[in-house]
Amino acid sequence: MAVFWDQTGRLIGKVGTAFISTAMQLGSRETPLFLLLMMLLYHGMVINDLPCSETEPDGARFLGDRVARLTAKIAA
Repeated sequence: MAVFWDQTGRLIGKVGTAFISTAMQLGSRETPLFLLLMMLLYHGMVINDLPCSETEPDGARFLGDRVARLTAKIAA
C-alpha cells in the first residue's frame, strides 16, 4: 500500500472517498477508515462523505452517485 501511495501522481483537487463494510454494525471499522481518509487528505484530495443516515447497501450506491456529481461540479 505504501508503494501505491508513493507512486501516485497528481491527486490534488481530485475527489476521494472511502467506504468500509463489516458484518456487525459496530465492527471496529473506524480506524481503517480514518487511516484511508488521512491518506486522501495528505495527497490533497477533496473528501466526500457518507451521511450516517444511509444504510450500507443503499449507502454505497448513494456515495457513488454523490462522488460522480461532486466530480462533475469540480470539473466544470
